This record gives sequence, C-alpha cells and structure tokens, in this order.
Amino acid sequence: MKRKPGFPFYHLNGTAPQTHSELIDRAYGKLVEAYSAMAELAPNMRDYYPLPSAREEFDLALQNHERRMNALKSLMAELEELAEYAALSIERRGTPYEN
Repeated sequence: MKRKPGFPFYHLNGTAPQTHSELIDRAYGKLVEAYSAMAELAPNMRDYYPLPSAREEFDLALQNHERRMNALKSLMAELEELAEYAALSIERRGTPYEN
C-alpha cells in the first residue's frame, strides 16, 4: 500500500489504525451533525424583504451559507479519505508500506 504524504505511518509504536479509524468515525459523525444543523440555518427571504436591498442581501446570505456548507462537505470528504486509508491499513496489517 502506498502511503500518501501527510497520512499517518501506522507502526507498532504509533496509534493503531483501528484507534485512528474510531477517532475518524467520531469526528465524521460530529461533522454530519454540524452539516444538518447548518442546513437548518439556510437563509429565508422573509428575513430580508423589508430591506430596500433585500434581493442583494438575500443572495449574499445564500452565497455565504453555501460557502459554509461546502467547507463542511470538504472536511467530510477529507475524513472519508483518511477513513478509507485506515481501513486499508487494518485490512493489510503487517504488510510493508511502499515509499
């Protein structure tokens, strides 16, 4: 298995890939909760219509909301990649790493 730069090098004196996998799963679960909570914070036009620039304000709020949601999606994707790497390491435990 080829180790990606910046990914852990699992060995006997370090964190076990199973432990790392459990930590990743816990963090991922928290991100899923955050994503769900953030989705509920989506802007609503009713909160902007009294303003003279309601359409522009609402559009900006939507852009900011999408940026925040995309940031969470990006973090989730990174953790998915780490989880896959840890799972492969667990599966191939004892197999030497390629550099």
